[in-house]
Amino acid sequence: MVLPIFFDLAGNILHGIQHAMTQGPGRDTPVVLEGLAHDGRKVSATEGTSPYLSLTAPKRVTSPSAAEILKVCKERSLVETAKLLFEARTHLAECKHQEVVEGSSRQISRMVMLPNKGTAYFKSDIEGHEYLAHLIDSERFIERWQKNEPDDQVYLCVLGDIVDRSTSSSSLVDLLLELKVRYGLSRSIAIVAGNHELTPSLQKEDEHGLYYEITRGRHFPLLNEEVDDPITQELIEISISAKMRDINTRVTLPSNPSGRLQFAREGLWHLYNEVFSLLPTSIVTPHGAYAAHGGFPVRGSFEAVYAAETRSEDDTNHHLIELACYADKPSSDGRQQESPPDGIQSEAVRTTIADITWSDFNPALDDSESSDMFGPNWERGKDGKPGPGVAFGLKGFEKFASLGNFTLFLRGHQARAPRHPSVQMRTSTAWSCGPILTIANGMRGGCAVLDLSIKNPTPDSVSLVEIQERVELEF
Repeated sequence: MVLPIFFDLAGNILHGIQHAMTQGPGRDTPVVLEGLAHDGRKVSATEGTSPYLSLTAPKRVTSPSAAEILKVCKERSLVETAKLLFEARTHLAECKHQEVVEGSSRQISRMVMLPNKGTAYFKSDIEGHEYLAHLIDSERFIERWQKNEPDDQVYLCVLGDIVDRSTSSSSLVDLLLELKVRYGLSRSIAIVAGNHELTPSLQKEDEHGLYYEITRGRHFPLLNEEVDDPITQELIEISISAKMRDINTRVTLPSNPSGRLQFAREGLWHLYNEVFSLLPTSIVTPHGAYAAHGGFPVRGSFEAVYAAETRSEDDTNHHLIELACYADKPSSDGRQQESPPDGIQSEAVRTTIADITWSDFNPALDDSESSDMFGPNWERGKDGKPGPGVAFGLKGFEKFASLGNFTLFLRGHQARAPRHPSVQMRTSTAWSCGPILTIANGMRGGCAVLDLSIKNPTPDSVSLVEIQERVELEF
């Protein structure tokens, strides 16, 4: 039994407790207590020794809330923010080949594999809204993660488009990276890239996008002692190198402090995008759920897979590993896979990354007499050209699902359901069609919740929960 003893206890009460403890029945040896002395030192002593009189019970250390961490992130200086991003860049590069830990998630290449037990919470299209922190605190994620109880394993899965269209994009990225990298919660948080993370030009086009937030909006103080910090200089060098690539000419660094600060801010924006380029692009569960921002691999290294009419048993046994490594394979024309293009006006790029982050569901493809399962992504098109990615119908997804034994597709990306009789509307921000459940534009304060132990899950296996009111959304 540990008794907390404080400085302000009267001496006679303290000695009375000591006497009762040493003279009581069954007490043959002095009690040894451990705690903190008045000067903060960790000490231990028996009742009769001097340090004992000044021992206090160790203070209970409570974890900060997500809201508190978010507040700290917002107030960080330019250099301190860059330090987090450099740490995250190294960490994410190492995550591609995580070792197997029983009952835990792991990452292979660009795919996160969740275990077959626990609960996964899915959010998509957060777009800089701070209700992500509210969700983490409402569901007591940090507390539950740190307790790490086998029967209460929870996973937060963010399905892309964290940034743009608001004023807290970078702070929310910082919050997720802080928890994932510095709090040791890498296996509990899966951050999947969306088209906004992998297309920097989108961030520039949006007046509330990440580029303007970092270079003009968010206040990044540069402390006096940080002006000549090596990290500040590295940010400036990143910015200069990027400018030289863009204009293909020499760039002169401004001599005035405000000009140098602007270069450092732009370097920080490029650093954010370097981190984004290392994010995984999909999540799978052992029992048949597939999750991504927009779609699934269709072209590039998967063209031959879709063309095959049959697959051997050995092929089926290795489908997850095959799928996990799609992004690191050369495409069918021999080119290495690249990120989606800078600019939605350009012609759709034949890469699996574009298919996963940009593609849209179009059930009209299933009504066509054509045997094609995929079509141009006109929904993302501009100036008479299709956008990146592809349009796909149920037939297309069912073909992909047969390759991976998937019975559920959780996605975001589309804010509104296509106008088609087969699309079942659930809410204005969550709708389903067959095995496809779209939870676009974040459901504001809510999320989709899946019990990972459910075999062959369907949209009906998923609970759509409004966190702010803590009631289930009506289907």
